[in-house]
Amino acid sequence: TAAFVANANLSRYFNYHQGFDEYVEMWRRERGPARERQWDTAERVTEKSIDWLSRQRSRKFFLWVHYVDPHTPYNPPPPYDTMFVGDRHANRYEELALDKIKPQHRVGDSRDPDLYVARYDGEIRFVDSQIEILLAKLDELGLRDNTLLIFTSDHGESFVENDLIFDHGYYAYDNCAHVPLIIRYPGRHLAGQASNEVVSLVDVLPTILADANLPVPGGIHGENLSAIMTDIESMWPR
Repeated sequence: TAAFVANANLSRYFNYHQGFDEYVEMWRRERGPARERQWDTAERVTEKSIDWLSRQRSRKFFLWVHYVDPHTPYNPPPPYDTMFVGDRHANRYEELALDKIKPQHRVGDSRDPDLYVARYDGEIRFVDSQIEILLAKLDELGLRDNTLLIFTSDHGESFVENDLIFDHGYYAYDNCAHVPLIIRYPGRHLAGQASNEVVSLVDVLPTILADANLPVPGGIHGENLSAIMTDIESMWPR
């Protein structure tokens, strides 16, 4: 079991490392505790994850790969920093007063929310490219078809909605609480299915355990999500 995490909120200090054989806090230098942004970029997370994965190809494994790049400050590398500037989604927002934008979040003196959204989209696209590299490595190692893949996020982002400017974590509005959840079950005929049922990140644990034929500990609040795909009538009321 291994985790490569890029957000200091997932520090060992908070016991997130419990149960992992290897827990790598990507924001730390390999020598010394100094935090520098370039040390936790998606490229480095992917590189370290692939290196570990290559050593586990003949063993059962659990791997948590955590990217923090779609996050303030919105600063994707080229060409992603300009990829979505002026696209068809531009001109949706009115300019903001500069003092409404936290100094650490500002892109120069820009008060245009469309620029910030475009750069945030660039960060997402940058991470997409890194996930593509990770999945290609699974193919190369012959692991894609016997590995359960789950893609999700801890939160979304508010740009100007609800007077929350380029931030998250304060309210439970959809822009912050409605996150992606994509599951790939190898060997099952479920490709392309989507559900509008209300599910939660607490469902991820029992879903993984059920797929691995492992018992679910008592007191778990989540449900095995494979029920959604096989018998919608068995769903619980939420």
